[in-house]
Amino acid sequence: MAPRLAYPEEVGMSTQRLYRVDSLLRAAIADSAFPGAAVAIGRGPAIVWLKGYGHFTYTSDQRVTPSSVFDLPRSPK
Repeated sequence: MAPRLAYPEEVGMSTQRLYRVDSLLRAAIADSAFPGAAVAIGRGPAIVWLKGYGHFTYTSDQRVTPSSVFDLPRSPK
C-alpha cells in the first residue's frame, strides 16, 4: 500500500516540531554543511513532511525536490 499524505497531528506528530526540522535544515544549508537535501517524514502509512531543500551541489542551479534521486556511495564492509 502506498503512503498517503496526512497532517502531522493526524498521526500523533507535532507540526511545530516539523517546523524546527525545517529551520535546522535551512540553517545547515546556509552554513554550508551540505548543499541540499530531500526529506520525507512519516509515521505508519502516512507521510507528513515531504520537501526538498537547496541544490544538488554548491555550484549547481538544479534545486532539490522531494522526488530528487541521490547517488549515495556504498558504505565499506
